Amino acid sequence: MKSFDIMSDIHLDFWVPMDHNIIKLEKKTKLFAESLIPDNPSRILIIPGDLGHYNLQNYWCLQHLSSIYDYVFLVFGNHDYYLENGNQKKKYKRNSNNRIIEMKNMTRNLENVFHLEGTSVEIDGMHYGGTGMWYDFQYGQQVQGFNKYEVRYIWANNSNDYKKINGFLTLDKFEEEKSQLEEVIGRLDVVITHMGPTWDLSPYKEDESKHNSYYFFDGKEFFNDKKERIWCFGHAHMELDKRIGSTRFISHALGYPDEGEHKKFKQVYF
Repeated sequence: MKSFDIMSDIHLDFWVPMDHNIIKLEKKTKLFAESLIPDNPSRILIIPGDLGHYNLQNYWCLQHLSSIYDYVFLVFGNHDYYLENGNQKKKYKRNSNNRIIEMKNMTRNLENVFHLEGTSVEIDGMHYGGTGMWYDFQYGQQVQGFNKYEVRYIWANNSNDYKKINGFLTLDKFEEEKSQLEEVIGRLDVVITHMGPTWDLSPYKEDESKHNSYYFFDGKEFFNDKKERIWCFGHAHMELDKRIGSTRFISHALGYPDEGEHKKFKQVYF
């Protein structure tokens, strides 16, 4: 039986707050990373986005995890693009893409860490791959009857993405990454995205349903075939292991400290 470990939405800097003492911060970060690992870890770890807001801290976390796991797969989530303050906006020249470029460059020496951007890796005959993906505002248009400008207004007034992601339009990024997913998904056995591909999986009650427009995308075309797949995602800070047709959807988020207790990576067997 094959297995992998998974956790999305680690939001590292909420659990290990930033500290001006770099030596202490590195030690605390790696101890926290160790605390997430189950007693008998799999060979593979999947992180479906939102590792943390600070690249150096993210690097320390990945450095430790990559010393335990043979393969670490991750995609970039919306928070991985955040520019949290004036210093970050200055450092990255008000362009969130520059933060992503730096993160990829920092981890080049970690040869078993894979940032998936329309790419895949074969392990023991199984293909793992994906890309972060973005929301497409389609829930508000298809289900609630709003036009795209009305949905965008709701998003801008309810999501920090509007203020903290700089340098590109999220809908443009959605189209770019949708093309990446189209290129790779046909060969994938395990799909990894940050956004979930259907609001049918939403945890939001009716009075919160507006969030579906910027927490999921309309990806039904990607899982309506007969191929057996596992689809790993995050973003909505939920716990899920559910089958729709031939696709098994899995989400296991750590989330923020005020949302629940500390937990370990989930081990998935298939």
